[in-house]
Amino acid sequence: MGKSRRIILGDTLLDEFTTDEIEAVFAHEVGHFVHGHLTKGIIRSTVLSFVSLFLAAQLYTALLSEMGFYGVSDLAALPLLSLIFSLFALITVPLENNISRRYERQADNYALQNSMQARAFISAMQKLSAMNLSDKEPHPWVEFLFHSHPSIKSRIEAAKKWIAESGGPEGASEHR
Repeated sequence: MGKSRRIILGDTLLDEFTTDEIEAVFAHEVGHFVHGHLTKGIIRSTVLSFVSLFLAAQLYTALLSEMGFYGVSDLAALPLLSLIFSLFALITVPLENNISRRYERQADNYALQNSMQARAFISAMQKLSAMNLSDKEPHPWVEFLFHSHPSIKSRIEAAKKWIAESGGPEGASEHR
């Protein structure tokens, strides 16, 4: 944000990953910067928050008297507000996660094309999965509803496909 441009590498990454794996992860993070994902995410989240809060307030106010509550100050109506926010989240979270997964795939592609460390990218994904105890292949509905990142299996398959299509052990050097 602003004039500062930083990617922070955690101690676990530095201690547990090879230099090539760190380069692949770093290139992925640079991909987020190049594609403007942080700025787009902040703008989208801000707009979504305002729209959601406005719509929730409108719906809450409309339902209060119909459900027998005295007004917005009636504490007994708070579960209704919680229900409204839960319904909004049921719609917006999967949509936000879909956009996030698309951004992650873009950053993955950037890393593969620019780091020339496709095999290191694959091993880094495997290590991250093991360290985070993540499900490498969640059910498609679980991924759609709850995951902000593509499954490790799909990310590894995409990297293998990129290697095969670009030629050579790490991909063709013309991508650099």
